[in-house]
Amino acid sequence: MSKPSPVAVKENVCVYCGAEAGAASSQCWMCGRPSPPVRGKSSSDAAIVPAAVVLQPPNFTPTSYSFSIASALTVISLIAVGLGLARIEPGLAMVYAMVALPAFIITAVRTRAERTVKRRQVGWGEQLLTFLLSSMAVFGAFIVMQIALALALFVVCLIAIGASQIWQ
Repeated sequence: MSKPSPVAVKENVCVYCGAEAGAASSQCWMCGRPSPPVRGKSSSDAAIVPAAVVLQPPNFTPTSYSFSIASALTVISLIAVGLGLARIEPGLAMVYAMVALPAFIITAVRTRAERTVKRRQVGWGEQLLTFLLSSMAVFGAFIVMQIALALALFVVCLIAIGASQIWQ
């Protein structure tokens, strides 16, 4: 196994956000926080703090609720397709809503769990794959329920025919 190559050390960066600091400023230009004093230096020299070797980017901290423009466009397109189907064939729009809505909720819950629990971003490709797989699973469950309903009604009809034969 080879050793990892050392990362170049950036000097004069903010210790809070990692932005390059100016030479004569006492605050970071990006986050606006005051630069902390460094041991052995006066507070006027604290604007420039040599950075440590940073191996990873800062952690992603999600807010309580956030969404991207891609998520908003996905919702708008799902609604547009549903309205188009409702205009052409209302019954087909109901099937679309029964398949698309649970799949969208599953995708949103999974994406939120990945962001909050595992603290990692979920790409649009992964979200699309989750939506497609969950919509196929919901559609499959819908078909299985239709088959079960047809079988149950068939059995009820057979019982009703048999009962009517008894009373004659």
